[in-house]
Amino acid sequence: MKSVKVRFIKVKIIKVRIIKVRISKVKIIKVKIIKVKFIKVKIIKVRISKVRIIKVKISKVRISKVRV
Repeated sequence: MKSVKVRFIKVKIIKVRIIKVRISKVKIIKVKIIKVKFIKVKIIKVRISKVRIIKVKISKVRISKVRV
């Protein structure tokens, strides 16, 4: 059961990533909404240590894109 839960969360992150690329044009407004979503995802991530490592990498790329 735990494995199934991890799989669902991973799919959600990948989906958010695709949306980020599409929302690159709207940047500030859209990025703000995505940031709020990520905070919620972060709480779930704390429970999954293995997925957390991937999350940190995505987080760094996201901050870089937001600054640009």
